[in-house]
Amino acid sequence: MKKLKIGISIGDINGIGLEVILKALLHERITEICTPVIYGSSKVVSYHKNIIEDEVEFNSTRSADKIYNDRVNIVNCWQENVNITLGKASEQSGQYARMSLEAATRDLKEGLVDALVTAPISKEAMHLAGFPFP
Repeated sequence: MKKLKIGISIGDINGIGLEVILKALLHERITEICTPVIYGSSKVVSYHKNIIEDEVEFNSTRSADKIYNDRVNIVNCWQENVNITLGKASEQSGQYARMSLEAATRDLKEGLVDALVTAPISKEAMHLAGFPFP
């Protein structure tokens, strides 16, 4: 049976999404079950990883066609440094949530990932970023 590539959009960088994602990826057999592909920024993921003292190792890449099937992957959707203010919705956090979701959706449509899971998105942050989220 083919191992599925699961795209994961990070949701709000100031929210709980990355903590939930990283804790789920701690499962010792996760890369035997699927190939996780996080859409976001390795810098942002590392920030959250350090907070929860997570030991997950990952492959960082700019494109989903360059992922490794035997590890957790991060597709970098942006390169710049980001200000993270946990628990506070902002225009910036909404912009990055949108970038993550759009990149993951694009790769799903192009067949680079087989399924898409989304971390929690802040409606307030999405509205601040000008995204017409219901």
